[in-house]
Amino acid sequence: MTDAFTAAGFHISVISEPQPAPAARDLFPDEFRALSDNPSFLFFTLEATT
Repeated sequence: MTDAFTAAGFHISVISEPQPAPAARDLFPDEFRALSDNPSFLFFTLEATT
């Protein structure tokens, strides 16, 4: 994926992995640990190279 961004003319400035909201612990007690420990979503902040 990073190669595709670079090939399309972008520079990756940030890669972040959001954590579940604290309220999820009460709503999904059995799944909360897996949601906290295993990556589910990665967000990329891209900047166009000049």
